[in-house]
Amino acid sequence: MQKAQRLLDLAAFLLRAAEPVSWREIQEQFPEDYGRSSGEAAIRKFERDKAELLELGIPIRYAAGDEDLPAGYLIDRDEFYLPDLKLPPEDLALLYLAG
Repeated sequence: MQKAQRLLDLAAFLLRAAEPVSWREIQEQFPEDYGRSSGEAAIRKFERDKAELLELGIPIRYAAGDEDLPAGYLIDRDEFYLPDLKLPPEDLALLYLAG
C-alpha cells in the first residue's frame, strides 16, 4: 500500500472508532503494513506514520484507559474538527450563494 493511502486509511480508521483502538487491533486492520514485519519494525513504522499524521495536523494520541474506556490510540475529535461557526442566517445565505 502506498504511504499516503496508508496514512489516510489509518486516520479514517481511528476517526470511525467509538473508543480507543489497541495496537493489536491496528495490526489486525493493517496486516500488510504493521502485521507482517517483526514487532520492533512494525512499531517503528507506526511511530513514523503517527509522527507524520501529527505534522499534518491530525491529533493522534495514546489514551491510557480507565474503568470506562480501554487503552489505545485515538484522534481527538475536538481538536480535529473545526468548531461550529454559529454564523447568522444572512452570512449562511451568502456562503450558500458563493458556493
